[in-house]
Amino acid sequence: MSANDFYRLYTGTEKYYKFYNHFLTDGVFDIAGEEECFWFLQIIVIAQRHLKEYLFQTWKLERIMNNEFSVIATDGNDFIIYRQNIAFSDFFFNSLTIWVENEVVMLPSER
Repeated sequence: MSANDFYRLYTGTEKYYKFYNHFLTDGVFDIAGEEECFWFLQIIVIAQRHLKEYLFQTWKLERIMNNEFSVIATDGNDFIIYRQNIAFSDFFFNSLTIWVENEVVMLPSER
């Protein structure tokens, strides 16, 4: 299964899961559990203390090579507001995009 397959499975949410001071949708909660990537969500919510003025954000986890990844967040208009390299992860997908809007962390298909 690819990240795009997960996007197709989720077009809304029935339940929100409290995660620090944010809420995860069904799709984000399921993919984080399935792929063991709650660490990526922690990066997102911890960064929020410096990014509060951006009400909408696009976060992308992308494989650079082998097990090295980059995390890049934009304001939704391709202006980079956060960047971090991850030296090692066993994350399965080559990339995953997550949106944050008004303290809700969601898959793009769940908006």
